[in-house]
Amino acid sequence: MQEGSPYLYNFSNIRYGEPPIGDLRFAKPVAPKGRNVTIDKGDVGRICPQAMAAWELYTSFTGPDFLGDPRETEDCLFLDVVTPIETFESPLKKLAPVIFWLSGGGYTTGGKGWFDPAGLIKASYASSSEGLVFVSANYQNIHQFGGDPARVTIMGESVGGASIHNHLIAFGGKDRSTLFQRAIPQSTGWVHIANDKLENDVIDKFLALANVPDLESARKLSTEEIQEANRLLITTSAWGTSTTGPFVDELYVPENPDKLFAEGRHIQNVDLLIGYNEDEGLIFTSPEANDDAGYRKFLESTYSNTSPETLDHIETTLYPPVFDGSYGYTNQTGRASITKAESEFTCKYGFLQAAYGNRAKSYRFNVHPGLHGSEMHYTFYNGPDRNPEVYKGIAFGFQELLTSFAATGNATSLAAPQGVPVYGEERRMLYIGNEGFGIATDETIPDRCKFWQSGIYL
Repeated sequence: MQEGSPYLYNFSNIRYGEPPIGDLRFAKPVAPKGRNVTIDKGDVGRICPQAMAAWELYTSFTGPDFLGDPRETEDCLFLDVVTPIETFESPLKKLAPVIFWLSGGGYTTGGKGWFDPAGLIKASYASSSEGLVFVSANYQNIHQFGGDPARVTIMGESVGGASIHNHLIAFGGKDRSTLFQRAIPQSTGWVHIANDKLENDVIDKFLALANVPDLESARKLSTEEIQEANRLLITTSAWGTSTTGPFVDELYVPENPDKLFAEGRHIQNVDLLIGYNEDEGLIFTSPEANDDAGYRKFLESTYSNTSPETLDHIETTLYPPVFDGSYGYTNQTGRASITKAESEFTCKYGFLQAAYGNRAKSYRFNVHPGLHGSEMHYTFYNGPDRNPEVYKGIAFGFQELLTSFAATGNATSLAAPQGVPVYGEERRMLYIGNEGFGIATDETIPDRCKFWQSGIYL
């Protein structure tokens, strides 16, 4: 915790669902039954079963997660709440704004305790005396911890941001009883499993690896057997992918979300602060995509359900082998990286920006190295002892932008007195770089983004 940080209560491992085993495996969470009077001190960590693709060994994702974690368990439906003591014990019971955090991890890794929110909570006092309440995994009954259920901001990075997209188009926008008022999707990235064939292919491969004929039989397997099948499934994922992910179920996600945003079929009354990194695609780009043949192979493995004719269009019209910089790249690696970035990351923010108009504002994060996930060191900055490689002034300013938006709907900061501009016809956004904060123009190419939003490639 930083010097001068507010004193905090950390309520760890609060159960919000019955153990998802047996008949509850592969089902949506069921609320806990009864009451367990045993005090959980929060000293025994729990995370859901994890799995990593083999290609991640060669990227910045490489780390101890690949070796497994002794905390992994199917009985993992627990949440954490971190709240200032003065908020929790306030005699006036004045409720504070809430940030509900959704972790990234490619739908295969991640956990509620990946990041320490102490620095973020400290930054919230720069723009408000209220502080904020930080919760991961679930936020029902947040008022019991001093959080205001009428001022909830959902924030998530990578697939956490993608989850926000899915909540925004839930039921095609027909359900107006939204449980959040603001959203901060960061580095959002995903490709939906958009048809029955792809969905069934993934399920069939998993069942074969588990050596069972159907999901009902898979429910009867031991935890060890189910985790081993899951690891084998994910390990063989194509470069830059993780095999599993959200799919169009014709109910909660009635169609491809990109299409729903274009048609206005989304929740309307939400304010957004949307961000992405300068180079989102590089770490997801196969090193073999270093010539025309490698680029084509990269397309075929990444967009495996796409027709040869559509792949030809991507390869020759949208991202042709022209390296004079006129298409945004100067070599084959840059070509593949931008293809990946625009199809799964940077164009996604534009779809939100267009759907929400002036209710959405955007930033581009380019503090070195500007790769996918780089902004997490700044979002959860906790002082030089914890984050020595971070530019402190930029971190404080960035955290203040995020927390002021959560508290008031206006992203302001002493480090960025101009705030986040209205996007408008000039396509303006806040730029965050090594030198500080400024105003920049959106660099995504509209015609290419229109192609990705059409869903033709799915």
